Amino acid sequence: MKTNDGVTLAAVYGGGCAACDMVLPVADAVARTLGIPFTRIDAEKCGKLLNGLGITRVPAVALIKDGKAVAECYGYQPEEILLIWAEEKLKSL
Repeated sequence: MKTNDGVTLAAVYGGGCAACDMVLPVADAVARTLGIPFTRIDAEKCGKLLNGLGITRVPAVALIKDGKAVAECYGYQPEEILLIWAEEKLKSL
């Protein structure tokens, strides 16, 4: 796998969203497995940021590089599936 310098895995969530609550720990675990930084983005507090990234709904997991979302995954995905998705997307960066 290529170096992942400058890549962050972000989980976008909203309050009162059960699927969002499930995505957060899964995305964190995937980031740890991949050895990349992880951040949480509260959609209710960071709407302008999300507009700039092109993220349109929650829950979402995004790979962010150089301030741009380079891949997004929407909805809850089990850890194994999210890891496969992230590994495939990272190969093309």
